[in-house]
Amino acid sequence: MSRRAVLAGMTAVGVGATLVLAPAMAEAGQKITKQSFGMHSFAQAPFTGQGDKPLGSLRMNMWPNWRQLNPAQGTYNWPVMDGTIAQAKSWGYQDLLYVFGNTPQWAGKNPVPDPSRELETGNTAPPAKMKYFKNFATKMVKKYGDDIDSWQVWNEITSPQFWQGSAQQMAKMTQILNKVVNKYDKSANVVSGSVQTHRMDYYSKIAPQYFKALKSKGWPVDVAAGHFYPAMYGGPDKRIAQIKMFQRDLQAAKMPKRVDMWDTEANFWTTVGAWKGNPPMGRVTGKKAATWVARNYLDTWRTGLKRSYWYMWTEGSQDLAFPGIQMRTDTPWSRVAYTNMYDWTVGSKYKGYTTKGNLVTCNFSKGGKSFMIAFTNGGKATVKFSGTKSVTPVFQGGTVTAKGSTKVGKLPVRIG
Repeated sequence: MSRRAVLAGMTAVGVGATLVLAPAMAEAGQKITKQSFGMHSFAQAPFTGQGDKPLGSLRMNMWPNWRQLNPAQGTYNWPVMDGTIAQAKSWGYQDLLYVFGNTPQWAGKNPVPDPSRELETGNTAPPAKMKYFKNFATKMVKKYGDDIDSWQVWNEITSPQFWQGSAQQMAKMTQILNKVVNKYDKSANVVSGSVQTHRMDYYSKIAPQYFKALKSKGWPVDVAAGHFYPAMYGGPDKRIAQIKMFQRDLQAAKMPKRVDMWDTEANFWTTVGAWKGNPPMGRVTGKKAATWVARNYLDTWRTGLKRSYWYMWTEGSQDLAFPGIQMRTDTPWSRVAYTNMYDWTVGSKYKGYTTKGNLVTCNFSKGGKSFMIAFTNGGKATVKFSGTKSVTPVFQGGTVTAKGSTKVGKLPVRIG
């Protein structure tokens, strides 16, 4: 079965009393697969030395990028791409998402409005001629279609650090990529340019216009992508609010039901100034980090998204400079929470959630048996059930048995 056919068989997720989404975005029954759990890593194999590795999908975020692979017109540096794919496969990843980005100087339309925002001169510029992007995309898809499962047109188009073209230009590039993929790699997904939601001054200037432009072109994507990093000190509830804003704008642009939604970068407390310094263990640690990692995935499914790509695995490299929640072998709170969520839910069907006061209960079925993952939005609450069930927190503490009821707090707990 083709990858797209597999994804087409996955329906959207359910809603509870406190999160009201449109029916097209909130139907119960999503199948949780390995690909539901995405990861970024640029240097080290994620979950090194942890035995069975929870390997889902790896996002190759502009790594390597257009500038590296196509440094001059008609010149291609394929060994860099070959090596990156070989590395990902050596780590055990079978599902790869490639992200285009970083316009080569020779191909860019200069000058850009604000060169001070760029990582390299001209890298945020739109192509001077759209055929430059078409030619590169065609070369990539034809050469690596057997290796890449999803193609994302650009990274963070709302940020001038990555894109200073227009929404209409990005929509045209999206349409070009869609035509190329449909011609040469029909089983792959075409993913929209990702939009950040935590900076309204950035988001409002391009995201709604991009969605409107995609509508005018017949929505030439299989997936709409967002990055829902909560601003400043925001936690999971702020992330949900940003997802809902994203979904309202997609609905306003009449996104069709066939288009899935993914979070292609996820973490917390990453905003500049959100926290003084960048401690080696991360800005969020311990039980709070474990809670938020687990909530990231539960809330992804609660809001109708299919995948979330954690940013990032930070084992022993320059990646340690990334703030927020670190994830590596010596940060058990994040690593264990991620691994447990993967082990508990992959292969299950998400059956929706219920709320009662501060209690949230997410329901799943797997192998003919039902289980729930429960947590609170604050304080403690009692979960009632019939008979005797096993109770396991996502981090710290082993499995115990409880009869008839158990108390839970903010830390998600599996029951059953």
